[in-house]
Amino acid sequence: MTHPTANFGSIEQMERATREMAEAVTHGAIPVSAREVASESVRRTREAYDVMSSDAQERASEIQRLMLGSQSFGTAVISQITRNMTVQSNAAFDAWAAVARSRSLPEAAKVQADFVQSQLAMLVHQSQELFQLALEGLRGSLKELDPSARKGRPHDRWP
Repeated sequence: MTHPTANFGSIEQMERATREMAEAVTHGAIPVSAREVASESVRRTREAYDVMSSDAQERASEIQRLMLGSQSFGTAVISQITRNMTVQSNAAFDAWAAVARSRSLPEAAKVQADFVQSQLAMLVHQSQELFQLALEGLRGSLKELDPSARKGRPHDRWP
């Protein structure tokens, strides 16, 4: 068990603190020691707030980068799908024109069969492209979320 005067260091310091408090009370002033404690408390609270505020801003920036990455990914996917639709539509019009130029039913059937076969190959290729694009988008998102890429967890820096 510690002695009640242990926080003051000596009896003289305790007596001085008591005198200051008594003087302050009679004059309506705040004791110097109380002002020092209050000032220190404000300083430490401000430091903690500054760190937490900085961390909150960093997290907001991370979320913004993630959202912008998601938006960019969405734009890339939509652009790829639009290009694919254009390629497929043009191929269909070309096939229909070739069928219209056909001189016989066997020739028209062959053109149609060739078109279907080329469309299947094109769909496989386009699916692979979209899968690759999705994989790149996922990698980018995971990289943004990777905790090892961060400067440090907020509580590691709190005073």
